[in-house]
Amino acid sequence: MEKSNYLYAGFNDVSSKTSGVWFQSFIIGQEPQINTGANGLQRLDYVVKSAETNGIKLIINFVNNWADYGGMQAYNFYYGTIKPTWYTGMLFMKYIILSRKIFEVIYSQVNPS
Repeated sequence: MEKSNYLYAGFNDVSSKTSGVWFQSFIIGQEPQINTGANGLQRLDYVVKSAETNGIKLIINFVNNWADYGGMQAYNFYYGTIKPTWYTGMLFMKYIILSRKIFEVIYSQVNPS
């Protein structure tokens, strides 16, 4: 029997400097950043590797609507958009490209060539 789990961990966006865990930052006046460090994607790497070791498939959500984890509120604040127009503009395409970079970092660390 195949095991799977939905993982609410493909995001943790911040809009101000923090020493806590974060994956992406959207700080006004700075370019968006991806945190590949010990308090960032390395934690997600550990979860993905542990799931693989234990035969668990993960479904990872890479965008969210919960203000507690940044999500749409952080994106809209940073880019000066609103939810209804977020998915129809060019800024959404920039975000998709950023998300792809995150996926590529995760994939390359879990499956080195």
